[in-house]
Amino acid sequence: MMRTINILKIITLGFFITLFSNSCKKDLFEPSWKTKIAIPIASSNLTVKDLLNDSSMLIEDPDNKLRLAINNEIYRLENPLRKYVNLDVKAFSQIITLSSLSLEDQSVNNRIIFGDIIENLPSGSPKPDDGSVLPSSFIPIINSQLGNLAGLSNDLDISDFLVEAKLTQGDLYTKIGNSTNFDIKNLKYSIKNTDDGVIIANGNIPLIAKGTIYENNLDLAKQLGENTIKGKLSVSIEGFELAVPNNAPTVLIDYKNFIDFNLEIKNIKVSEAKAVFPPQRVIDAEDMSLVDAENNVKIVFAKIDTGEVNIKGYSSVAVDQILDYEVPNIVKNGTPFFFRTVIGNEFQSSINPKDTTFTFNDFDFDFSVHRNNSKTNVRYDADYNAFYSIVRDSIQQTASVVDISLKDTISVTVDIRKIQPSYAEGFLGTTTENVKEGIKLDVFGELDGKIEFKEVNARFRIDNEIGVDAQILIKNLVAINTKT
Repeated sequence: MMRTINILKIITLGFFITLFSNSCKKDLFEPSWKTKIAIPIASSNLTVKDLLNDSSMLIEDPDNKLRLAINNEIYRLENPLRKYVNLDVKAFSQIITLSSLSLEDQSVNNRIIFGDIIENLPSGSPKPDDGSVLPSSFIPIINSQLGNLAGLSNDLDISDFLVEAKLTQGDLYTKIGNSTNFDIKNLKYSIKNTDDGVIIANGNIPLIAKGTIYENNLDLAKQLGENTIKGKLSVSIEGFELAVPNNAPTVLIDYKNFIDFNLEIKNIKVSEAKAVFPPQRVIDAEDMSLVDAENNVKIVFAKIDTGEVNIKGYSSVAVDQILDYEVPNIVKNGTPFFFRTVIGNEFQSSINPKDTTFTFNDFDFDFSVHRNNSKTNVRYDADYNAFYSIVRDSIQQTASVVDISLKDTISVTVDIRKIQPSYAEGFLGTTTENVKEGIKLDVFGELDGKIEFKEVNARFRIDNEIGVDAQILIKNLVAINTKT
């Protein structure tokens, strides 16, 4: 209970007593009137509230007891997700072999002039003159000598486009046109590599009638097996017979007549080749990598405020390439993360890779993958820490002959770093924060004296707004009077 003393009454009483006693004294020799009067000019009631800087701290209980409640924030953990959750993952590499290699269709023409056939008959054989009309009975005499031909062959050179290649797929389309005045029977031919004699194709055609075309399609890859087709070929006619069409009694000898050989290699796919390559996609691959996060973090999903991905790429292919890299589970505004870069032929080793960095700002990153590989139908299932990528690599038209093999590779190293999430799901690791914080309580302002409390109680309120469980351990609590 507070008590208030009326200081005004005490001071007034003292004044009257002093005045009365002084007025009875008279000095006859030195008369004077000197007085000192102290009179109050204000009256006030002082309470505990008047001692406080903030009176709202004082609480009066129903039993008239006073309590002093001091509220102060001791410690605040600002942005714990960014401070304690590390979403950076260890860099990982993908080594991708070439998916396919194609060559442009190649075609060559070889024309055998009828006059050359007559000129190549053995010495001493009857050789009809150009423009002569022979009785049909003369034709068997010519046929008897055709079997003695040293061979009619022409060299075909496509080495400006193809030096050599091992085929995984390819068709040899053969077209032979008979533009002579004869029917051609039992035509034997062969196509060989000029330098090593490997047979590319051969055949025996029963009949090519006058003015008609013979056509045939051969599985060239199967025909070659493990052999290599070369860019220098030899087409040989190893034997044939002439017949007068429709059993006519005579036939005109025309040296300008000819037999056309047209060879076309189509749908060529190779495992390796030294050739001029057309523009094409050589890699079209999908892959899932499980990333290694620090502190055993298992990331399911995160919203990324800021971050970056560093891509280092190099290729054993000695031509310029366009690398497309897509990550379907990293999305911004519904669009997957995608970048394109050119890997020049100077980037052929890990010592000197093509180094490119892209930002990840404002992306949603889904680290779970449940899908089939659209190329191989392999099933991928991962609930966390999964990185799914689609890699496409294309080469441009090569200006000259180059060596490329399906054993060639593209190497891509992915480094996701400096990730600042605003939201994350998963097991985000454990961490300990040691806090040694102090607060200064300036409660009584300029009070010169002392105040004593019957008892002091400290109560703590902890608000956890992180979104995950946390434990608080208070090891020591000390209060110090800084004015003593």
